[in-house]
Amino acid sequence: MNPMFYFLLALTAVLAATANAGPVLDIDGDIILNGSYYVLPLIWGPTGGGLTLVSRRGNQCPLFIGQERSEVNRGIPVKFSNWRSRVGFVPESENLNIKMDIEPTFCAQSTYWWVTTAPSPWRSAFIAVGPKPEAGGEDSSRSFFQIKKKKQKHFPL
Repeated sequence: MNPMFYFLLALTAVLAATANAGPVLDIDGDIILNGSYYVLPLIWGPTGGGLTLVSRRGNQCPLFIGQERSEVNRGIPVKFSNWRSRVGFVPESENLNIKMDIEPTFCAQSTYWWVTTAPSPWRSAFIAVGPKPEAGGEDSSRSFFQIKKKKQKHFPL
């Protein structure tokens, strides 16, 4: 067979795999690539600032994802990783991991995001930080998140 045929077939497969995964954009309309980014509220003001690590119920560990109280504090940047399509940008609507971009904390844990179980049926689940998810490991599905575009052109997590 013609080598050009194989090239076009491979190119078509790659394009088809990434056709639905458009890039996530920052507030300036720039594509989010591999790097550190601050996650800020859509509406800037007295509702608070960026994301940070917080403790709950007076316990130092484990740590959870929280919001800075002041809108002037951008918080801790995050990094996105482990999306399946292997494109050079953070893809929309694909499972990916999120981690706070700081060194391991005093709790001696890394800072990958994990959904915790709700403490009671009438409460929401929390986002805790923990170890790097193992591919296919037990409960690794609790460490996957998706970024989906809304009609207003913002990307809630």
